[in-house]
Amino acid sequence: MKIIRSEEGFTLVEMLLVLVVIGILTSISIPGLAGVRSQADSTAVLLEISGIKNLLELEYMNNNYLYPEDQAAFDKLINETSVNNETSGSYEYEAKKGGKCYLLKSTPDADGYIYKTRGLNTAITRVPGPEQAD
Repeated sequence: MKIIRSEEGFTLVEMLLVLVVIGILTSISIPGLAGVRSQADSTAVLLEISGIKNLLELEYMNNNYLYPEDQAAFDKLINETSVNNETSGSYEYEAKKGGKCYLLKSTPDADGYIYKTRGLNTAITRVPGPEQAD
């Protein structure tokens, strides 16, 4: 009886070539993905601050045109609303001029930057945090 052998399949050289190509593609793509994560985190912080600014403006209008008087009142406001509960520990709030304006700062992000805003009509700015100020 004669055994028929099939010559199907890949050679060792072809398999090694595929592994080399996969390695090259991986080494090119992974450093690019690290920046995407950082950018996504920064965008999330910007969106949270925008939401908090809107919340503070509503509180301002409902509270005789005064912002919350201190960090505790700010934390209470955040916890009573639908804003992410993790937010209250991530931001420093300071009322200025007797509650007529405020300063809101985020804790440093993964890149060491903080986001600051002074109210509705001011931009949210990204500035170096304490570790980056050197």
